[in-house]
Amino acid sequence: MDIDQELSLASQYQQIGKNYEARTILRNILAVDRRNEQAWLLFSEVAEKPAHEIQCLQTVLKINPANAYAAQKLQQLRTPSDGFTAGRAGSPDARSGWARKNLLWIVLACTSFCGLCVIAVLLIVKGISS
Repeated sequence: MDIDQELSLASQYQQIGKNYEARTILRNILAVDRRNEQAWLLFSEVAEKPAHEIQCLQTVLKINPANAYAAQKLQQLRTPSDGFTAGRAGSPDARSGWARKNLLWIVLACTSFCGLCVIAVLLIVKGISS
């Protein structure tokens, strides 16, 4: 097994959203080399749950305590921002956090649209009854 080639393939899968395939390759790499820092770091990017992501980043820091990226990412995951759940962009937690932060604007947009629909229906009904 060429670990560098396998890491590259796992990274390519991660970039196109094929996280299951990336995890499968990374598990195989880690079965051979449990201390592969790059594999653990990439595994943190394709983890299914925030708890798994945290475990991967903690392992990276055990292997290399000077890994600034892992330390920063771990700190972000442990520190809620603006009272909302911190998470990876695109994750369900991050998406729901975005929705909560923008709820007022969403409600206003929907209300405005619904108001226009009501006015249009009233004008149509008035036109039909005239």
